[in-house]
Amino acid sequence: YYYSEEMTACLDFVKDLGWFLELEIIVECEDKRECALDMIKKAYFFYVAYSYFVKKEQIDNLYFVHLEDEINSGNQIHDICKCAYLLVNSEKKNIREVTKNNCKEFIDQLAKKKIIFDFYKKYSKWFEIKGDVLNHTTVEYRCSSVDKVLVNYYIDNGNNAANEYVSEDMIQVFGGLYIKSFVLFYGEKINYYIMEVKGEDTTITSSEEHILDDRGINTSLTRYGRLNDLLVCSDMKEDTISNLMTDYYVNNEMVKELFLKS
Repeated sequence: YYYSEEMTACLDFVKDLGWFLELEIIVECEDKRECALDMIKKAYFFYVAYSYFVKKEQIDNLYFVHLEDEINSGNQIHDICKCAYLLVNSEKKNIREVTKNNCKEFIDQLAKKKIIFDFYKKYSKWFEIKGDVLNHTTVEYRCSSVDKVLVNYYIDNGNNAANEYVSEDMIQVFGGLYIKSFVLFYGEKINYYIMEVKGEDTTITSSEEHILDDRGINTSLTRYGRLNDLLVCSDMKEDTISNLMTDYYVNNEMVKELFLKS
């Protein structure tokens, strides 16, 4: 096999990161179609997905054509490739049925690993999203060369009570990408700032707030979604709130009777 200069640079990049032994991705051979070493093939897919998803670099769409071919061939891909695939397709107005099936499977797989991003919710226009995804709002943070990243936050529910910041570690899901997921109800606001910790040095790098309004709420048939329905109607003073309260109560009692009693 003869590697192009570009592919040699890709391998050097992966080796420099210290990931060479655990990565697997594509090299195109001289004829552009023959399969090269499986490890190199997977390493290429990983490298480009990392550049796109973590480093936010622009990627040629041909990469995603090759990635989907790899997926539809039944080959296993790294979680970061799944995230890149999900992100690029979430921005489209329409996708093929096979792509929808792939995306649904990947969201379920990643959610089980607690790798949850807000853009997963965009897929609700094509298929049902499970409650463990819909119920969460996720904060993302990108950086490099730190020991850990902390998020310091409080949730403001509008009751004018004094709020104290809570400090928690963010989870590094991929190299340099950290996340922390929260459950917010309609009208609640999370105020937070991020701290990078490296050795004995601590640096505050960003301060943000996020409010869950009627554009981002989950009003699904989960308990969380029904509670959001009630809160929205209460805020809008709609007459339907009594029906929703009855509906919520009935469903809650059914769950107790069917699943909680031995």
